[in-house]
Amino acid sequence: MARRAAKAAVLEETPADHPRLQTLWLGHGDADARFLEAYNANRLHHAWLLHGPKGVGKATFAYRVARFLLADVKSEAGGLFGAAAAPTTLDRPSDDSGCRRVAAGSHADLFTAEPEKLGRQIVAEAARGLIHSFQLTPGEGEWRVAIIDAADDLNRTAANILLKLIEEPPSRTVLLLVSHSPGRLLPTIRSRCARLAFEPLGDGDVARILASRRPEAATDAMAAAVRLAGGSAGRALALLDCGGAGIVDAVGQALMCERGEGTLLAEAFAASVAKEPFHYAIVGETLLAWLATAARPPGAAPAPGLTPEMADLARRANRLGARPWFELYEHAAARLERVGAVNLDPVQTLVDILARAQALLQRVPA
Repeated sequence: MARRAAKAAVLEETPADHPRLQTLWLGHGDADARFLEAYNANRLHHAWLLHGPKGVGKATFAYRVARFLLADVKSEAGGLFGAAAAPTTLDRPSDDSGCRRVAAGSHADLFTAEPEKLGRQIVAEAARGLIHSFQLTPGEGEWRVAIIDAADDLNRTAANILLKLIEEPPSRTVLLLVSHSPGRLLPTIRSRCARLAFEPLGDGDVARILASRRPEAATDAMAAAVRLAGGSAGRALALLDCGGAGIVDAVGQALMCERGEGTLLAEAFAASVAKEPFHYAIVGETLLAWLATAARPPGAAPAPGLTPEMADLARRANRLGARPWFELYEHAAARLERVGAVNLDPVQTLVDILARAQALLQRVPA
């Protein structure tokens, strides 16, 4: 729901991986440069669409901008009796009181809109809350910041209400819309936002983030998480925390089984992963990545998140042609989406997808 940050959890109750607590910033210097250029030229757009894959730093950047704008120290120090210099970085001192209030979720001019629970939508009440908040006098300073994470979760009514705010923004207000799938947003929202694209991180940056947040992790487990993360630090952390690398390996083993034996294995595998929502989500993402790779033209790079063995299997599967794999990809994506939407049986959904893939693999020319 939408809320003034002062109503959010206090720092001690906030998960350590929450984006507003992150200060290590890697791999997105272009985003910093574009925002600073607009800020220093007094052409700061009121609405920014931060789009790219999940877990690469979009929400972290949004809170980085919030700290920059809401810090008590607003600009670089000038020379003796001189004007303050234009800032050259979005970094702010860690001991700045405004930044500390952003991190604690207690800054009166920071507002957020997010789903009440994982998998839920951002409802109209939350969007109306943002509009009401911006009708109030700024609580502390000259800027007000709103972070919508993720804008993809806005339901239709909430999206239309937010559009009105974007079309008629209050002065000295910056809205930051985090989006993993910008194509799902209303075209009118996309067209009214300045866009910042966030690409996958390099493996070295992902490894540095993992080392910073999970210094106690085993080296081999960390390496496996980085290899399967596809440039997403968020995915790497989840893989490391929940044993996801082993789940990805198990998906590959299920695909490579003979059809009869594979059906039995698929049933046992699906029943085991369905007990843990994160494991189930990893299986779904991995299957879609594998099917997308099988449907790509020969020589194309594999989708991220696959083991080398799975990538090799996908390239061999492509000998059957792209069409059957693309059709299965569409079928799988629709079925997996319906699992959460209409309570489709998660076990039978996975068994169906794996059985169809195994059947197609039996037809691949030697």
